[in-house]
This record gives sequence, C-alpha cells and structure tokens, in this order.
Amino acid sequence: MKRLILDLVQNNNYSSFRPTLLVNDDRICIRARNDQNQIEEIKCKFDLIDFAIQWKKNRYELLYGFRVYRQQSRYKVTGESNEQLMMFKEYIKDKVPISIKLKNQYEKVQEEPTFFQENCIIVEDKSTKQKHIMQRIYKKLKVTGDEFKIQFYLKKNPHPNILKWNSHCVDQKKQYISLDYFQYVTLDKIFQKYEKVPLETVREFMRQILQVLEHLHSKDIMHKDIKPENIIITNFDKPQIQIGVFDQAVLSQESCRFGGTIFYRPPEVIEGYNHTNKFDIYSAGVVFYGLLKNKWVQRRIHLQRDCAKLQQLEVDPAAVDLVKQMLHHDPQQRLDVVECLDHHFFIDEKPCVGNAMNQLFQQSIIPRFMRH
Repeated sequence: MKRLILDLVQNNNYSSFRPTLLVNDDRICIRARNDQNQIEEIKCKFDLIDFAIQWKKNRYELLYGFRVYRQQSRYKVTGESNEQLMMFKEYIKDKVPISIKLKNQYEKVQEEPTFFQENCIIVEDKSTKQKHIMQRIYKKLKVTGDEFKIQFYLKKNPHPNILKWNSHCVDQKKQYISLDYFQYVTLDKIFQKYEKVPLETVREFMRQILQVLEHLHSKDIMHKDIKPENIIITNFDKPQIQIGVFDQAVLSQESCRFGGTIFYRPPEVIEGYNHTNKFDIYSAGVVFYGLLKNKWVQRRIHLQRDCAKLQQLEVDPAAVDLVKQMLHHDPQQRLDVVECLDHHFFIDEKPCVGNAMNQLFQQSIIPRFMRH
C-alpha cells in the first residue's frame, strides 16, 4: 500500500493538528482551517472525491499551500515546504480535481445561454477562444452534498448522453463547473418545433434518456430531477439528447425522502416514504407522457384517466403500455430501467411484408427434380 504523510507548518503551530496530510491508495485525509479559522478534518475516498484543490504560489512561482473547496465551504492549508507540496501534487494527479480562478482563464460574454439559463453564464477561453457554459454549483443552501462528487465521478466514467464538464472554477467564493457549449435548446421547447412529435423521435429520445439512467443506476446514482428543462436537444435531424444538472443527484445507498420537481415526483415521495432509483423511472415516465400527448404536464398524473386520453388520441399501444408501467403507483411494480429498455416499444416486432418478400426472393430454392 502506498502511503504519503506530510507535516506542513500551519501558522507556526504543529501542536493542534498533525499530520497535515495523510494519503494512501484509496483515501485522503486533510486537516485544514476554514474561513472561521477553525480546524476541520476532510476525509474521503479517491473514487468519490467531493472537493477541489486550488494551488497557491508565491512570487517566485513556488507552491506554499492550497485551498480546498468542499460543498459551500472553503479551507486553507499553508506550509513552508515546496518540495513536500510538489510531492503531494504529483501524488494526487488525475485523482483530485484542480480548481482555477475563473478570471484567469475565461472572459464572460454577453450572449445568453440557450439552456440551463438559471445560474449559468457563457464564457470564452482566453487561449482557445472556445465558448463554455459556466454552471454554478452549491448555490442552494440545502443541497444533497453529492453534486460535485457525482459530477467528478461521471467525468471519469463518461456517457455520450451526459453533458461533459471540463473543469472546476472559482470566482471569489462562488463555485462553477465548465460545461461543453451547444447552441441548442432544452426538451421543454420541443413543441415550438413540432406540432406533434413523430413517434420515432419520441422513441429515440426516450431510449437515450433511459440509457443515461441505466448508466447512472449501474453506478448507484439517482438523478432525481429528470424533467424536460434538464434535457438538451443537440440534434433534431438525427435525434440526440444530453442530460445535465446533477444538483439533486444522490448515491442510491443513501436514505432519502425528498427531491425532484413538482409533477415529476413519484407517489412514494409525495407520501413521505424512502425511495429507490425507481424515482427516476417515474420522472422519465412523466416526460414520456408529455411527449406522447404533445403537452407537458401541469398537474399530478392520474394513471388510468391520463392513459385513457392517450388511447383516445390513438397513440401507439406499445407506448401507452410502457407509460403505464413506468408510472405505476407502487414502486415495486414499476419497471426498472433494464426492463424499460427491453420493452417491446423499443423492439420492432411488427411483421413487415416488404422485408418478408425480400427475404423470400433472396433464398435459393432448389427444384425438387434437382435434389439428390
């Protein structure tokens, strides 16, 4: 087991807390001072890092310490050993996100974001001139505490339909993550393009949403806020979406009773019970219902009545059946994400006469009199 222990001079006082840093193969412990000058101990595993480090240099460009940004708090560690800090820096390379000052690398632009407009700004990289979305994190006083941890974990375990984030930035005490920039809109604007969304487009959107949930659930992550405003359409011609905003996401093993957006919350949350990742299935089911009905819901779903309305609109029976099973009141009866993706709505089982005829004519039929 690799082990790194560093003692750094903290305000010329060794007695109150030492060692300053304790690192081994799978976890890290940092003792640091918060903004109230109180000593706190920061512990976490490397596979679920929930903080970022910002290096501090003196006028000779030598390291003399660093800041730690964790949730809504920040801490400082200072020392006298550039050599020890360089050793620590090399040790945590690619394991801990490094924070940068926003103004050092980016310039704000006047353009308004086309998605995630709340708590977001558009910036331009000073060196590459590429645009990025800066999304503020930990703005809310009450947060799950898992937002940054999950974002960094997904950066190391990417999925093509999850919006990629690039770096952690700070502007005074405000924290941001840099996201890929798209000049596209969120799913809630889709009815501005379509009077009625084609079924194949709905199918592809839902397939990709569920594939994201399959990825998250396989990593023990619940998104907990699947809704049209958090889903970006990056391509209309060849339907393509990306999901972002993880400010309510939690690790599944943690007991939780709250979260979500009104009308997208499952019944077990409304009734105050603990919930599982079936929470996300229900939310995705509400999105599915809205796409099929060509109107986003503005009230609680009444399963039997609302599915009857879809049938009156002559919506594809397989789609209606899947909606029913995704919106089941009992989470134990509700489909899980794998069962959703295996549903016949996503598997074309309809016989195709044209294809059958082609297969027939492609077969080599040997006349009876030529057989031996």
